[in-house]
Amino acid sequence: MLYLHDKPYAPEAEGGLNPLDPRLAIAWPLEVSQMSERDRALSFL
Repeated sequence: MLYLHDKPYAPEAEGGLNPLDPRLAIAWPLEVSQMSERDRALSFL
């Protein structure tokens, strides 16, 4: 994964959704076998 930034890092602006949230209905081509604790802790919709 590659992240591009145009401003300095600001932790208070960080956010996201749990990629395993069933409401996102993502058809992953492979089973998700590894995910960071940070991403696993993200909220569902």
